Amino acid sequence: MQARRRAPIPPRTLLRRHVTLRLLHHDKARLLAGKIAALLARPFTKGRDLYDLVWYLSDPSWPAPNLTLLREALRQSGEQSIDGKADDWRKWVMERLAGIDWPSATQDVRPFLERPAEIDLISEENCRRLLRGSS
Repeated sequence: MQARRRAPIPPRTLLRRHVTLRLLHHDKARLLAGKIAALLARPFTKGRDLYDLVWYLSDPSWPAPNLTLLREALRQSGEQSIDGKADDWRKWVMERLAGIDWPSATQDVRPFLERPAEIDLISEENCRRLLRGSS
């Protein structure tokens, strides 16, 4: 029997502005892994997940997802696991994009946008372009 490795505990940071806080937070690789897991595992699509995906992937300095966290999140949700090459997650997300009701997803995110024109950024074409690594 193989022991499962646990994902490392997210860092905590002590901040002092007006009050002193100790915050638990995720790094960028964990944020992207969580977003991808949500896109792959949910039975419906939330428009804000697509907005976040576009936002993350359009930043060239954003790191690849934490694959340990992504695999574990998918396992816990009962979804298929991403095994194999490190970039396989891109293929899985591309396959998921084909089944999205894009008009419904964009309507879902519309109330959250500070700039209504950003709705045009949330498209299958833009998501695919970003997943291929060409913004």
